[in-house]
Amino acid sequence: MRIVVRAAGMAALIGLAACAGNSKDADLAERAQTQLVGLPKATLLSCAGVPSRQAVVNGAEYYTYSARPTVETDSPGMGVGLSGGTAEGIGMSLGIGVPLNTARTPQGCDVTFVLRGGTVQQVSYPMGANIADCGALVSNCMAP
Repeated sequence: MRIVVRAAGMAALIGLAACAGNSKDADLAERAQTQLVGLPKATLLSCAGVPSRQAVVNGAEYYTYSARPTVETDSPGMGVGLSGGTAEGIGMSLGIGVPLNTARTPQGCDVTFVLRGGTVQQVSYPMGANIADCGALVSNCMAP
């Protein structure tokens, strides 16, 4: 019984640690939406680098940075094998594998900086985005 309780406790701690990492990245991305307003264009380019896309519309500059993780995901598999080896018969086995890892796979992020007059006026993420995936894109521009 003690082993089961300890195993459940360890699983809960591991789950909380995973959530804490996501929470830290989400908090960083949320803070960037206010703390990076007023950042000069030269500073943005030096801390974030060259944008993936950029456009100028009605005097506003739009710099979009994208990150798409290259994550290998587990997928169910199927295998067929022969077993046995006696003269009386050969056995055949069929199995289906299902991954036990149910952690959320990062989807990546786009962050768009809107600049007017050479300074950042707005930092935005796509509607419905999980902004925890955006933390890495803004982290180099945030004060420690």
